[in-house]
Amino acid sequence: MWIFNRIKYKYYDIKSWIKGKSFQLIHGFDYRDCWALDRSISLWLLPRLRHLKKIKQGIPTSCFEGMSLEEQGSDVGMKIAEERWNFILGEIIWSFQYLLDEDDIELKVCYPEDYDFGFETDGCSKLIWNDDRKPDFDKLKPYTERYERGMKLFAEHFRELWD
Repeated sequence: MWIFNRIKYKYYDIKSWIKGKSFQLIHGFDYRDCWALDRSISLWLLPRLRHLKKIKQGIPTSCFEGMSLEEQGSDVGMKIAEERWNFILGEIIWSFQYLLDEDDIELKVCYPEDYDFGFETDGCSKLIWNDDRKPDFDKLKPYTERYERGMKLFAEHFRELWD
């Protein structure tokens, strides 16, 4: 009986793979990407943003706002604009990484070290509650605010993501 089940599940795996690849050939993307489009976009975008930050060869004019023409042409002005652009890119990158890591409570990158969830996981997807407490979401506020700030920066500087 178990061998029949293994064959049956392998058949469904192959069938699903063929369905996904044929959809991808016709439409140019895997339909499973839409199951969690925010995650799919983040996975695609993060390595490109990191590469842009690493090799940037230009600085958008918005980073020079508030400077006189003389300051813009000086080394100090260029350094300030570059620091601004590095900060903006860093916040955008942090936000997309947060989006990927926020559901992984084992990583604890998106939560304070002392955050007590009030539950544990069974290693799969089941939550085991330790007691009757409710999670304290106020401690997460700085993280969600930083995430929102990074997403706003992404929207504001979207047309400036070039090299």
